[in-house]
Amino acid sequence: MPKKILVVEDNQLNMEYLVEALNAVCCCEIIQAFDGKGALIKAL
Repeated sequence: MPKKILVVEDNQLNMEYLVEALNAVCCCEIIQAFDGKGALIKAL
């Protein structure tokens, strides 16, 4: 099954929340969070 990718463009969300959401859905998903400056954060 292909990995799911969640893209979030809301700098008010912190990585702890994103990681929790990731773990709640599937531990093999990838989260890409863009902060207000356009930086890319990946959490496995």
